[in-house]
Amino acid sequence: MAIDTNRLSVLDRAAADHSDRLYAGKIVVRGSIQHRGEEYDLPWLVATRIERAAKASERKHCSPR
Repeated sequence: MAIDTNRLSVLDRAAADHSDRLYAGKIVVRGSIQHRGEEYDLPWLVATRIERAAKASERKHCSPR
């Protein structure tokens, strides 16, 4: 899945490495999943807001980095 962070607020975009933190399960974002391009292209997570730090129970669903 690719991540589109262009719709995040300026303050949220200023945070470094938000894509890495999301993949590692450290943050929770609000947004939508969109299918762009061809059938075989990866879907996009369009993040519109960083909600909060992830809870331990939520982090266990993500692969560690």
